[in-house]
Amino acid sequence: MKFDQYIIELDNYVSEFYDKDEIPNILKEAVRYSFFAGGKRLRPIFMYSLVKAAGEDFMKCTPAAAALEMIHTFSLIHDDLPAMDDDDFRRGRLTNHKVYGEAMAILAGDTLLNDAYLAMTDLKLDPELKLNLIAYLSKCAGSTGMIKGQVLDLENTDKEITISELEEININKTSRLLQFAFYTGALIGTKDKEKAMIASEAAQLLGVAFQIKDDILDIYGSEEELGKSVGSDKKNKRSTYPSLLGKEDSEMLLKNYINTAKDMLRKINLLSEEIEYLCDFINLRTK
Repeated sequence: MKFDQYIIELDNYVSEFYDKDEIPNILKEAVRYSFFAGGKRLRPIFMYSLVKAAGEDFMKCTPAAAALEMIHTFSLIHDDLPAMDDDDFRRGRLTNHKVYGEAMAILAGDTLLNDAYLAMTDLKLDPELKLNLIAYLSKCAGSTGMIKGQVLDLENTDKEITISELEEININKTSRLLQFAFYTGALIGTKDKEKAMIASEAAQLLGVAFQIKDDILDIYGSEEELGKSVGSDKKNKRSTYPSLLGKEDSEMLLKNYINTAKDMLRKINLLSEEIEYLCDFINLRTK
């Protein structure tokens, strides 16, 4: 299944967003280097697909899809820094700080985080609905969401933790941005906050499933296919689902979460063929 129309729409918006003379060229270059590095774009694709599944024009959510991917890219740039994961490669090429230096990488990440909220103001929605989505993005990305997950992850490095503690880390670190994608796509598509919240709850399960798959690939995946070093969790002394549950039970939990999420989306009439394919892709991917 192809999602080119969504990726082209998203990339065109962001390319135009950074085509401003007042932005320093080196900053533009550093931002573009990471944003257009060939990521899966899974979160915005889910958002577009949910709007479409509800029968609306998918392009209505483009500024929100761009904002989401900007924040995701910011998190990757900062994750790779020596003070965090200290990774040299991302998506098959040198990480941002290896090309532009640590200072410029930090500034590129800061730029993407701040510009995400400016992009959100481009949404052509009722002002109250727009404000609701901006607040939800901050909640999902900030101190009660993704960044909280990063803090919990750092605090628990080199410690033995329980499966419930690992789950809390991953719900915040990985699920929250996916929850924004689902909530936004469902809300723009259906205008129904109750359905949007159910979609967000399904995304929480899918986000954890995504992390379980990442943990499995970090041990059993191919470095060539992944485009980055394998074994980083072991190197950074992080607990993972395979290290706590074993590979077989991790795979079983992964499938259970995906199937439960699909059932939830089916009940609110948002499990289109595209959405089901994307849910299954979380498990079937090799990178």
